[in-house]
Amino acid sequence: MRPLPFGVCAAIACLGSTLAMAALPGSPVAAADGATLAVHRSCSIAATDPPILAVTRAGALVTINPTTLRVESTLTRSALRGGGVAVEPSVDLAFVTAPGRDGRPAIWSVPLAACRSAPTVVARDAELPSVSPDGGYLGYVTLNGRGQQTGVAVEPISTSGKRAGPAQHFRAATVPPRLPIKAIAVAPKDAALAVSGGFVDTYLGPRPTVGTLTPASASSLASLVPVFDAEGISIPPPANGKPQSLPRDWQSSPVYLPNGEFLVGDGSQNVSMPFTDNSPGEQGGGIRTIVRDAGPISALAAGSGGSLAWVSTNGTLHFESDAVNLPFGPAAETPPAPGGTIRQVAGRYESVAWTGGPETAASTAPPPTFRMVSSLPNVVGLLEPAAAQVMKQLGLPVFVASTQPDANVPADTVLSQNPGAGTAIACQCAIALTVSGPPASPTGELTGRP
Repeated sequence: MRPLPFGVCAAIACLGSTLAMAALPGSPVAAADGATLAVHRSCSIAATDPPILAVTRAGALVTINPTTLRVESTLTRSALRGGGVAVEPSVDLAFVTAPGRDGRPAIWSVPLAACRSAPTVVARDAELPSVSPDGGYLGYVTLNGRGQQTGVAVEPISTSGKRAGPAQHFRAATVPPRLPIKAIAVAPKDAALAVSGGFVDTYLGPRPTVGTLTPASASSLASLVPVFDAEGISIPPPANGKPQSLPRDWQSSPVYLPNGEFLVGDGSQNVSMPFTDNSPGEQGGGIRTIVRDAGPISALAAGSGGSLAWVSTNGTLHFESDAVNLPFGPAAETPPAPGGTIRQVAGRYESVAWTGGPETAASTAPPPTFRMVSSLPNVVGLLEPAAAQVMKQLGLPVFVASTQPDANVPADTVLSQNPGAGTAIACQCAIALTVSGPPASPTGELTGRP
């Protein structure tokens, strides 16, 4: 059967088409080279409605409508089921692990929105791709000729998915690593690299967790530093070399948000946001729970509007809209607003990727700073507007947590505050106020202002 012309391909489903792949980024080769990938696509993915991408347990790369949560198209049935998937913020390209022309795992870029471009090999002997939220960097796990993990590489890429500069390699201490690398995540502008597994920390012990490093200063995976555990803080060992306490929970499935915040699945079966206390002279941090009872997570992806999609270790794919809703940052003491209902997508999956596009990355506010307030003032007795102005000078938002009838003080007078006044208060937090309201009428109904 003669291949359909590109004009026809763009108008109808390109089902079953086999496209020649390139052996080097941006360098086409003849189909006789043997590198082919069966691509099945509808050629009608709308850039204005970025789809969720997922690899099924059968190895199919599919697109899922984030509104209906239905599979809309199958891009390829040749993906390696444990090889991961990533996507450019422009939603022009997916990166997936599939066999290369030599039969070994390779990272391929697969066009999403049109049939006129063929898939391309962007990295041989590689798996588990990750694209930074700004679309400028591609990270992946490197392999040797025997399929053993050797470390991680990060390289700049263009919007077309082609290599835009040399790759930076971070070698593992051993080949294969003492713990297998399960996933990686590249931060915006290559500011940080997170690796799930791949190293054994002297404090955390030989159990998989997530470590981070700074590519600008690191030279190998030996630079990985564990993120804070779900107990709230990883306490450094004291002088005698023995840990003060051992955490019970461990991380998996790292993902960076466009504003630089960091999410992981944790051993308590939640989606959490670790944070670090960057205050001068302070060492420590904590963790905020974003989604409770998400289950053990093997893959996590973030979309626009604070929505999240994740794959559980049993293969189920879940979705929650407005999950990341932290108006005052990860260390805020104000509970996050309730997210949407957790919904499940039909089928069984291995990996998931998603993005809201470049507009989301550009419009997302920068992450807040966790800092020390040298002295938190006492605002009890002030009217609520005056109390808010005092805290505003410290960069701390204020909200009214509750109102209590009190006939002895004017309405809107602050009766209590949380956190209370004091020195060395560690918070980038919202100050919860309890204020006075109008007195109750004899019937029990409130009187005065509505």
